[in-house]
Amino acid sequence: MERLNSIKDFKTLQDHLLSKRNSNIPTIVIPAGTCGQASGTNDLIRVTKQELLNKRLAGKISLRITGCHGFCEAEPSLLIEPSRTFYPKVNPAEMPRIIKAVAQGEVIEDLLFTDSETGKPVR
Repeated sequence: MERLNSIKDFKTLQDHLLSKRNSNIPTIVIPAGTCGQASGTNDLIRVTKQELLNKRLAGKISLRITGCHGFCEAEPSLLIEPSRTFYPKVNPAEMPRIIKAVAQGEVIEDLLFTDSETGKPVR
């Protein structure tokens, strides 16, 4: 990769990378920063990959591993794009259920983040 020497170079690279993404495919985004790994993200990633392969959904649902999302207390967590659905403190045993919901374009209400003031799930 060539060195980026300006903001323009960065924007050009960013636009190129974003254009390669297929926004029509749902994506499971799993943050794998230090806090996530300490909380079990690696198991979550392993189970997610295996489940996508077992259900033959690897080409229909994308998996993206990222760095920290900045919400350490919610790890291990995941974000579903493009719906921006956030699931905190995900147990790897829930992944078959989550993947089925993603494939069907559904949201699992009881796994959503709950606002501590209102007690209501946040989408």
